[in-house]
Amino acid sequence: MPLEQRYDTLQDNYIVRLHRNVDPENPVNAESTWWRKHMEHNELVQRLYEVLPKEEIFQDRIRRRKPPWKKEDMECESKAWKVKSELKKKIYQRHHTIWETQYRTSAKGEFYRSYTLPRLYNADHKNPLRYFLNECSKNELSKLVQLRTAKGAFGMFFKRFKINNRPHQCECGEEEDVKHLLCECPVTENHRQILRDASAMLDLKVLLDSKKGLKAVLAFLAKAPQLL
Repeated sequence: MPLEQRYDTLQDNYIVRLHRNVDPENPVNAESTWWRKHMEHNELVQRLYEVLPKEEIFQDRIRRRKPPWKKEDMECESKAWKVKSELKKKIYQRHHTIWETQYRTSAKGEFYRSYTLPRLYNADHKNPLRYFLNECSKNELSKLVQLRTAKGAFGMFFKRFKINNRPHQCECGEEEDVKHLLCECPVTENHRQILRDASAMLDLKVLLDSKKGLKAVLAFLAKAPQLL
């Protein structure tokens, strides 16, 4: 999750945790005017007050200061804890949805999404690049990252950022991009069987987003070191 979304999530969780201390009826922490000002119309606080009346929240806060053997009613405290837990789950789900929507629609990383979506990395579908972090040299790892992100030492990247002192065309005369380098360039056709062993159709989803495909790409680049 991007830093901006993580910050918003932490901020919302912080509000849920502090709502008792900044409650207008709470005489403690009276100097918390800044929080009180920013939380009066906060939807999370309003949700808490809908489920738990202010008086009940206030009494619950007082009971929390008592040792367990002196608490008269545990039901209210349990209810407050449950509501907060549910709110924190909803906070995470909401910000995760915002992040996922931004990720899927942003102009940045369009090529990267073309072969990873809709399989966002998770416990069931792990990022295959992690395997190579300790299994290959920094130079080889750099080449894999360049190909997976379409940001590397090839013509399309130079053209995109208007770097005119580097050629934008491949040795064969065509525009040099990731698909051309791996699947189309006639200069390296003799070595392309290495890639076809991993994916007969030279599918970028297999070549760039699977352990088998990335191993084949490394072997292919070793045979054609002039590419990157």
